[in-house]
Amino acid sequence: MLWVAAAVTVHGADSRVVNVNVTDFAGLRRACLEDDIDVTVLAPNITFPSTIELRGRRLNLVSSVSTVLEGAGSVTLFNASGSVASLHGFVFANGVGTSGGAIEASNGTRLTITDSTFHSNTAVSGGAISITGAGSKLTVLGCIFRSNEASTYGGALMIDEIKTFVSHNSTFVGNSGSMIGGALCLINTDSTLENTVLNGNSASGGRGPTAGNTLTLTPRYRFQLHLQA
Repeated sequence: MLWVAAAVTVHGADSRVVNVNVTDFAGLRRACLEDDIDVTVLAPNITFPSTIELRGRRLNLVSSVSTVLEGAGSVTLFNASGSVASLHGFVFANGVGTSGGAIEASNGTRLTITDSTFHSNTAVSGGAISITGAGSKLTVLGCIFRSNEASTYGGALMIDEIKTFVSHNSTFVGNSGSMIGGALCLINTDSTLENTVLNGNSASGGRGPTAGNTLTLTPRYRFQLHLQA
């Protein structure tokens, strides 16, 4: 396991690691146990033998080499509860779960994901990401969701009664939900899609759009769609 403390803050007799570099799963899991920390992943590929739990943590996770976080068709990569997390520059691949193949988030988690790709993740709901909880927030910026699959709702994303969802400069292509929401299933959530491409997603259920560019949402909350000519 490589765990390199790149910066340490010292307050009197107390010290706290604020920035670390990691190269493997053990180092990454160890870093995710810390709070209010910046983590740089240096490895090109990390295979997850188990799910990394984020419980009430503040975390900024960055890849310098477009690291592939690999679920190998056996595990969900991250389970976040009550956390504030920023993830940048990763490929989330082949995660498997019940709620969220790559990421399951709940209980007020605020999640920001930038310049990342989710592909070939599968779950019962939310093939790539499932996020729930009244105080939770999800923002995806410059992300690609490709070939993710849910056996019920939300081929790429299942978003259920969270505070806000924002997608900007992101693409959803080739995702599928067996019931509704081939790309996105949004339930009772203030949502904004700006410069976001929905293409070739599909759902085979009897409610909502059933083929092509697929977006299923409930009308209770505000929904904004910004189109660029």
